[in-house]
Amino acid sequence: MNKISINLLPQTVLLERIQSSKLSLVNKLSIGVLVLVIILTVGVLLLRINQNRESSKMMDEVKVAEDKVLSFRNKEVAVYALKNRLDAISSKLGTDEKVKTMFNLIVYLTPPEVTLTDVSVDKNGSITASFNSKSLAGIDKLFLGLSNKETNMNLVSKVDLAGISLGKESTYRFSLRIAAVK
Repeated sequence: MNKISINLLPQTVLLERIQSSKLSLVNKLSIGVLVLVIILTVGVLLLRINQNRESSKMMDEVKVAEDKVLSFRNKEVAVYALKNRLDAISSKLGTDEKVKTMFNLIVYLTPPEVTLTDVSVDKNGSITASFNSKSLAGIDKLFLGLSNKETNMNLVSKVDLAGISLGKESTYRFSLRIAAVK
């Protein structure tokens, strides 16, 4: 059975319906694309906000790490300076036993009222030393200790007074050349 359909609508109405259906389809597609663009934009914005938050966290962690590094740098400078001082002292003392013994003897024989201000020791063990003292009694004790064979353990052969002066503050400054026994 064949159905017969008769279209009594004018041709213009039919054309308008076809056009409106095409327009409706274009409108629906446009709305779909617009919704998709909005969703993607919101997603990108949320991702960007998340990245900014993560980035600021990382920057805070980097700042903390930089502060730690700076504090370690100050400590490193201090340790390096101490190491250089120890190296200088070690080089002054040297590995030669005679040099060490002469240096230790001078430090041991220096009385409390006398201050040892400068020491230089040559490879033979001879010492040139500068001292300060507020009293002549301290200077006398130092000379007696250096010149007595028992107290200087037979390590000193000769003591020369290189110079002596009296400062403004009534402080005696003097230099000694102490020759080691060969």
